[in-house]
Amino acid sequence: MHYHNPFHQKRHTTKASHGIKFVTSITTTIALILVCALAVSQIIPTDRTDRSAKVAQGKTTRSKKPVKTTFTPASGEFRGVWISFQDIGEKRYTKKQFELFKSTVAAVEERVGDRLSLIDINMACPARKVVTKGEGSALMRTPDLAEKIVEAAVGAAHVPVTVKIRKGFYAEDRNAATFAQMLEGAGASAVAVHGRCATQLYTGQADWSVVDEVAEAVEIPVIGSGDVFSAEDAAEHLSGSGASAVFIARGIYGNPWVFGDARALALDGTPVPSRSSAERLEALREHLTLTHELLPLMSRARTYASWYLKGMPHAAAWRARVVRCSTYEEFMALVDDIERDVVACEAALAAGESVPVHPLEA
Repeated sequence: MHYHNPFHQKRHTTKASHGIKFVTSITTTIALILVCALAVSQIIPTDRTDRSAKVAQGKTTRSKKPVKTTFTPASGEFRGVWISFQDIGEKRYTKKQFELFKSTVAAVEERVGDRLSLIDINMACPARKVVTKGEGSALMRTPDLAEKIVEAAVGAAHVPVTVKIRKGFYAEDRNAATFAQMLEGAGASAVAVHGRCATQLYTGQADWSVVDEVAEAVEIPVIGSGDVFSAEDAAEHLSGSGASAVFIARGIYGNPWVFGDARALALDGTPVPSRSSAERLEALREHLTLTHELLPLMSRARTYASWYLKGMPHAAAWRARVVRCSTYEEFMALVDDIERDVVACEAALAAGESVPVHPLEA
């Protein structure tokens, strides 16, 4: 299998350049490509005769058929795939069953085409509905199975395969370093490490010492993850840890400039500029338009729209309006109202007057 591997370079050379470039590219490729990580842990047993006998004896329950869910945005430009296999009862796996991973990789490569830069397997998701099926971060408790999943994906892929993991499933596990070594041996091109265990979800503080432990244990690039909320956070973690790159996740809320800002700060020491209300509202319009074009439900925009309003005049009142919007037209009309209000408030402040009270705040 021959392909250009963007990760095939020493971790400790040109660290800042490689790391920030990776922050930018991996987010735009992984986040949008939505290769649902092939987070598949439990696969249908093939010995159906033996299984039927056990079902008849009441020793197990019948497994569900594979559930395939496809997501197609209105534009039709991108298509993501999530394939989940559940087996309640036996846990025996055969070569034939792991062919399912290969077919999934082939489907993703066909649908995304030349835009596919890599395939990321998410073994870090802590969501209960995921881990209760043995998927996501639960795979850190079944390393043999995780290894076979990665080997199957790597064997079928024409692009690099990366894996995201956590510190461990439980706090006392802390098996990220040995788990990462296994992933490297299975052919993973890079590993991302989130500094929380699965049972923490997103509470508490991310432990970046585990990122250093993994970086010492493997030769492939290590991406640090956890509590990177700003360009300053990204630059600090990149220079102060063993990570070759950092992930920015929740830090993008209301701040789509964070990737470029982080790159400029880490590489050139360029201070992070402040953005005017007008710039932020224009970015919100673009975000809403992309959501309208790519996603089936505009209600998802309620989650991120409020972040763009942080610090603006009457932000609380406008957030109350945001949660009542349901259509693209309603969201865009609201942004126009907010912009007019912001202009009026800024003009009042410039004239030395107080900001007028918003009707919803009176």
